[in-house]
Amino acid sequence: MTWPSLDSCTDPATMVTSIGACAQRRPAAQVLSAKVMTPVLFASLVTVSPAVASLARRETRARGALSAWSSRSRWACVAPFLLGGGQAVQYSLKPCSRARTRIPSRPAENYLRDVMIKTLEAGPWTFDFMVQVQTDPFLMPIEDATVHWPEDLSRYVPVARLRLPAQRFDSAEQLAFADVLRYNPWHSLPEHKPLGNSNRARKQMYWELARLRQAINQVDHVEPRGEEQFPA
Repeated sequence: MTWPSLDSCTDPATMVTSIGACAQRRPAAQVLSAKVMTPVLFASLVTVSPAVASLARRETRARGALSAWSSRSRWACVAPFLLGGGQAVQYSLKPCSRARTRIPSRPAENYLRDVMIKTLEAGPWTFDFMVQVQTDPFLMPIEDATVHWPEDLSRYVPVARLRLPAQRFDSAEQLAFADVLRYNPWHSLPEHKPLGNSNRARKQMYWELARLRQAINQVDHVEPRGEEQFPA
């Protein structure tokens, strides 16, 4: 397995990410590392804390069986990003496959990670990567992430396709590599930088959490070079 370099990446939609969702020390099974991921896909794959997992389980029981990470009809971000030249957009991912899995009434804390391992072992997954262009600064604000951008004003347009090949991503070497990486949506080209107060808050919060996590785990931060190799 080869990792592209963040420093040489020219497209944020193929940015390498690692997921270390918790600031405290967690078992290796809770650290997620994948080949090539988009910034928006990261958010839907993150392993949640016990408190959040408990809330999710209660909601699942109340609403019945729900689709798993790859089964949602579409995932969309709520914070905008720059698309060069002063144009704001929001991102969305839509699975191309109609296959669906069901969440049990009492999902385990690492349920999303476990089901993703099984899903990607069984075969590749493909997503349409879409953008929604801001056409009305009042009805589609940048500084208020609670406002849903109306799709009757600007529909999502497919601009690329994300392909996740069939793989195992949880080897000991990959998990150790994930421990030394950091994720931050601001690690992007200036032309694609995050916008809005929510994203500005994420910039500092993500940096502090990553710094604390690596300090607690006693590992040094490493930037990927694009030449890393892992067992098949």
